[in-house]
Amino acid sequence: MALWRWKSKDISSEISTSDYIKRSGCFNCSIENVELFEATDGSFSTALNFNMVNQDNEKCRIPIWIKDRKGEDLDFNIKHMNQLCFLLRLKPENISTVTKDKKQYVPEFQGLKIGVFLEYEAPKDDEKYGQYNLKGFYDANTQKTAFETNKQIEAKKYVEMEKMFEKDNAKAATEKPKNTKNNNGLAYTTDKNIVNESQMENDDEFPF
Repeated sequence: MALWRWKSKDISSEISTSDYIKRSGCFNCSIENVELFEATDGSFSTALNFNMVNQDNEKCRIPIWIKDRKGEDLDFNIKHMNQLCFLLRLKPENISTVTKDKKQYVPEFQGLKIGVFLEYEAPKDDEKYGQYNLKGFYDANTQKTAFETNKQIEAKKYVEMEKMFEKDNAKAATEKPKNTKNNNGLAYTTDKNIVNESQMENDDEFPF
């Protein structure tokens, strides 16, 4: 008896050490690093780019814009950051930045585990790449959000989001994509545009 089953499809492509998340879901992730980006066009736009990998070794890159062009706090995203810090037991005043290879990183997040409610939107019409929409964070161990942890109540949000994402994924699977030429890449969203996978590998091309 053979020790494993032969699959001819396995020789049709190279082995990849990691793929990108291409579905909505509740993902337990490890934060590989967090990059700080500041606008270079004269505005004060500022973002934190979270590079994460989930339990299936799939990547995602989530930008959280914390300041707008005028340098004012983006309250909705600041709420995300405060909830994230609460779950990770980090204090914003203790967060720092370090420069490496002319890029700025936030070392306090590196290697930490966090649950992410992540919505994925497949490419539409003439778009080449999909989009990520951050829906919130939860404790990777207890599945509780910051609110539920603070109030010491059961984890209801996780169950609700899991059911919602299951429906979204089932619906997406039945819909025929309008663009079939090149939708293998993956994008992350900013408050201005979409960035493709090649730009994810070259941060010098990050658009502001």
